[in-house]
Amino acid sequence: MSLYRLVKNMDRSRFSNIVVSLTAGGPVRKLIENENVQVIDLGMKRGAINPEGILRLTKIIRTNQPDILQTWLYHADFLGLVATLFSGSASLVWNIRCARMDPEDYSKTLSIIIRFLARFSRRPVAVVVNSEAGKKEHEKMGYNPKRWELIHNGLDTETFKPDQSTRKAFRKELGISDKTILIGHTARFHPMKDHETFILVAAQIMVNHPSARFLMVGGGVDETNQELKNSIEEHGLADKMFLLGERSDMAIIASAFDIFVSSSAYGEGFSNSVGEAMACGVPCVVTDVGDSAMIVGKTGRVTPPRNPEALAEGCETIISMSDEERRELGKRARERIKDNFTIRRAIDKYETLYESVARAR
Repeated sequence: MSLYRLVKNMDRSRFSNIVVSLTAGGPVRKLIENENVQVIDLGMKRGAINPEGILRLTKIIRTNQPDILQTWLYHADFLGLVATLFSGSASLVWNIRCARMDPEDYSKTLSIIIRFLARFSRRPVAVVVNSEAGKKEHEKMGYNPKRWELIHNGLDTETFKPDQSTRKAFRKELGISDKTILIGHTARFHPMKDHETFILVAAQIMVNHPSARFLMVGGGVDETNQELKNSIEEHGLADKMFLLGERSDMAIIASAFDIFVSSSAYGEGFSNSVGEAMACGVPCVVTDVGDSAMIVGKTGRVTPPRNPEALAEGCETIISMSDEERRELGKRARERIKDNFTIRRAIDKYETLYESVARAR
């Protein structure tokens, strides 16, 4: 979605975009095409690199003669590096979107690609990172580019905003009242997101707040996930926890939360989920992973990762506040997003970067 927001909002009197997708485009492709931006598929298999894809990209570069080739994530960075060696025309800019990862999360192929990229990281004219944590972790991996460019994700504060009517309507769908404390967690099912810690947090909170309810949303977080359901049942939360799976109406869901929790154990760069909850006026309790502590600032609570007791204590602190105090904390959270992490701010930084790269050609 960050790429879609970028091409949608750039100044078209100064910039023209063509998007090249390594694989067959999904729903984001349609969104981009609806903005009258051309999308070209390379037809590659997900997670795979092949010579045909490199040759296709090289031909696209030679045909269109772009000033800049902005690649997005490791496989695209690798493909762009090799293609520009053959085509020689476009200035290459890489984009890194994560921080520290567990080596077990990498396939053998991806591990080789990352080592290769680190070795040749002075080839692009700039490397964009969306978090300070991502920059530091990649420096540890051996990245040493000519230029780092920190551009935090831009959040849509017009879509993600406090809305009492949608809050009440969504809570009615869940069968809970406006007074029920609802604690949310948004993340795909993956070890780095540490859903188990959130379940332990919920179990601890239930001791003092038996009327509280908990909601998890994200890919793989639904009733078909037996591993997740077993853990929820083992901790006596079967009738306390909502599992919604992957949803496209996150602005509505987030506005219904009283507290948002990010329990990530590692790997986060800039957490959109945290920022979107804050934009909806929801106080956040987060683990100190990636740039989450910086995003939250003094508008929430920050705890060590893999520490359910500390996360639960952070939630308890906010639960113990009066409704007015929680609203004020949420208001400050939204103002922090509006002041620092809007789409317009991110777009301005990308445009400034691209203009400086183009001038230097």
